[in-house]
Amino acid sequence: MNPDVDLRLNAMVKALSDAILPALPQHERMARDQVGLLIGHLNILLEHWRHGLNYELANCAAACTLARELGAIISDASLTADIAALLARIDAMNRGDYGVVSRLHHELGLLIDRAIAAEYVRTPMPADLIAAVLRYNDCRAPRERAWHRASGLDPDLAQLPSIASLFEPDGLRG
Repeated sequence: MNPDVDLRLNAMVKALSDAILPALPQHERMARDQVGLLIGHLNILLEHWRHGLNYELANCAAACTLARELGAIISDASLTADIAALLARIDAMNRGDYGVVSRLHHELGLLIDRAIAAEYVRTPMPADLIAAVLRYNDCRAPRERAWHRASGLDPDLAQLPSIASLFEPDGLRG
């Protein structure tokens, strides 16, 4: 029987915590800090790994909403066509393949960046474009904060929902 992901990650945390860190001399501050950093990242991975696909799908859906709104606002016909073509690919993508979802989400993010920056580097952004970006951020920020709760850096840590609750039927959506 193969060990599952939780067991493997926990074994790495245990090895780093119980064998490697205690073996490092106290004066090797950088090495000790790096082991602590690895332990922290492994603990975050323990919290994230089973929700990664749902998280990427939710973020991609929010980006699709923003891209559709931007496509209706921007005046660059070529960029609008690129956005529409990529949205069609996303609509048809295999939603069970993390790599595909992540890659297409990244591509969409680049088009969104182009759409925002293309015309509005030197001129003020129109109110409808600003509103679309703010709606996107309002949707995404709570999910981002909950996703990164394991870092312990959020000022309202106790108020954040669990990662699992983000993907329940009445959880945060976007």
